[in-house]
Amino acid sequence: MLPIAMTAGYACGALIALAARRPLTRAYDPMRTRYCAVAAMFGVAAIGPSAALFYALYPDWSLMYFANPAHLSSAVMIPLLYLFAATSPVIGFLTTFRLSQLKKPRALRLSFAMVWLALFAFFAIGGERLGAVAYYDAFHAGGERVSLARSPLLFAVLVAALAIIAWIVFALIVVRRHVDLSEHLPGDGKEAKGSRFSLTSATAQSIAAAPSDANLPR
Repeated sequence: MLPIAMTAGYACGALIALAARRPLTRAYDPMRTRYCAVAAMFGVAAIGPSAALFYALYPDWSLMYFANPAHLSSAVMIPLLYLFAATSPVIGFLTTFRLSQLKKPRALRLSFAMVWLALFAFFAIGGERLGAVAYYDAFHAGGERVSLARSPLLFAVLVAALAIIAWIVFALIVVRRHVDLSEHLPGDGKEAKGSRFSLTSATAQSIAAAPSDANLPR
């Protein structure tokens, strides 16, 4: 579950960066834009809590039976999994931003292809692990397993998946609307790359038209 959550978070952050590609090229620092803040909020409020909650409730299944939770400290694992999952959208956002700055789009396309290939591999290869709910020892020793379809875990998975999908769709809609509005602002939303406090043409004209101290009546 954790590899899937991190890959999905990376993909969502990458989609946010792709949706805001044009204004990001004019940004002084992409880390300080509201688009990066959206990606960070998505990780903090959606991906991170989901990963931590699934580990707290179903630790064996959450680790896909690759490690025995009985030998791991929950006080360490829960914050660690939250951190890994919560930062994945920001990593995807920044990686996509850097790749989009390259002259050739091949690297950007390849990164998205790798993400979808990784998700497909996780579901195809780990389908047996994801579809069974059991303890670590029982899973590897051929003990009792419960099908995911007959487990209460299925409801939690569906709710989390639908909530994450709704969140990212809403975020992408908001980002696209903001991008469209910013491109229709006075001065076409263009900012100088070398300054954080660059002025639009409309602001500069209004300042130039303002009366100076020399022209004021004495």
